[in-house]
Amino acid sequence: MADKSGKRLIFGKEDLQSKKVFADPGAFVVKESPEWLKKREQVWDKVYAKHVAKLEKKEKKPIKIVMPDGAVKEGTSWVTTPMDIALGISKGLAKKAAIAQLTYTEHIASLSETADADGLDEDSSDEEGPSSAADAAKGGAGKDVEQEPVLWDMLRPFEGSCKLELLDFDSHWGKQAAWHSSAHILGQ
Repeated sequence: MADKSGKRLIFGKEDLQSKKVFADPGAFVVKESPEWLKKREQVWDKVYAKHVAKLEKKEKKPIKIVMPDGAVKEGTSWVTTPMDIALGISKGLAKKAAIAQLTYTEHIASLSETADADGLDEDSSDEEGPSSAADAAKGGAGKDVEQEPVLWDMLRPFEGSCKLELLDFDSHWGKQAAWHSSAHILGQ
C-alpha cells in the first residue's frame, strides 16, 4: 500500500505490506444462519404477521391528500402511501423522495399512542381511544382538527386526509431520515 506521496505505509519501523497484514482472506463461503438469527427472523415474522392482520382490520375510507401546490389527490386510508402519490406524479420524484411530511386535517389516534417497542405486548388493547381529556380536546371526538406536521415513511399508508410534502435528501429532514436509517443499518 502507498500513501499520497507514493511511499510505502509503515507501522512504527515495520513495512505493513511485507508483514502480510493486508493478506487475502481467501474465498467467501456462505454458511448456515446462526441460531440467534433464526430466532430473530421468527420474531420478525410473528410481529409482521400481527401488523398485517391489524392493518387488514382497519376501516378503509376515501381520503384527500393536498399537495403543496394545492392539487388534491384521492386515496384510501390504510392503503395509499406517500410513495403511491409520488409515483402517480413521476418516477423521478418517487426515486428522489426520502421521506414525507404530513399534516393531518383530522384527528389521527395513532399519533397520540405509545409504541410497543418489540410488538409483542399481549396486554395492550388496540381499540383504546384518546388517552386523556387533553387528547380528546384535540379532536378525539372525531372533529376535523389540523395536527402538527409529522414525518412519515414513504411506504407507510396514510391514516386519514392530510397535507403532503415530499422531502428529498437536500432538505434538512430528508438528510436526518437518511442518516438515521443508515445508523440503524450500520448497527449504531
